[in-house]
Amino acid sequence: MSSFLSSLRSGFETLLFPPVCIACRRGGSYTCFDCESEWAAVPTTITDKPIQLRSVVRYGNNSSHVVLAAKEEGNKAARKLVSLAISRAATWNLKSEIAQVTLVPMPSSKKNIRRRGERFLPPILQEVIIEIERSKKSPKFQIRELLIQNPRIREQSGLSLRERKANMSQALRIDEKVLRSWQETPLILVDDVITTASTMMSAYSVLRERNLTILAGVSACATNAQMPIR
Repeated sequence: MSSFLSSLRSGFETLLFPPVCIACRRGGSYTCFDCESEWAAVPTTITDKPIQLRSVVRYGNNSSHVVLAAKEEGNKAARKLVSLAISRAATWNLKSEIAQVTLVPMPSSKKNIRRRGERFLPPILQEVIIEIERSKKSPKFQIRELLIQNPRIREQSGLSLRERKANMSQALRIDEKVLRSWQETPLILVDDVITTASTMMSAYSVLRERNLTILAGVSACATNAQMPIR
């Protein structure tokens, strides 16, 4: 009876609020075929120095709808697209001899964690691992929150390019407790959007100081204004 009522309620809700694609806003489904294809596209290399940064989707009107809905609303369709893109970027062109990789999310500020009620990227990366395991790709992936923000870091939104770089230069540090409990593997740094890459470069510098192996930095989206995608 409860499953019948649930399906009935879902049917009424669909009649009242027909599905609209979370990205392009066209009717028909919560993620249309064209948008799913875009978020599952071949990753693009942004730069190779000092590490390879790669992303899947250009950050624009449609993709910003998705990221915002995933971050601020916990929208399942949006989170699916973000996790799909990150899984593509993370597994792209990995050497077959690598047995295990650790995904290291860029940390959220304490302010944003309190506002959202959770860290944004770790749950997304859980979905990424499920997506990778479903596709039967290797190597094995795990998640470790090796990085934390220094307390005086400013919120990046609204800052200029120069301010962002200065802000992030000393923004991150290693969580020593997590590091001690972690069995070292090669790393892939993960963010939802690459804008200036200052966060990625700060993370790379901090982790390289400990002689850790960093394979790449990946994101679902990257802006075209400050860092044009080739």
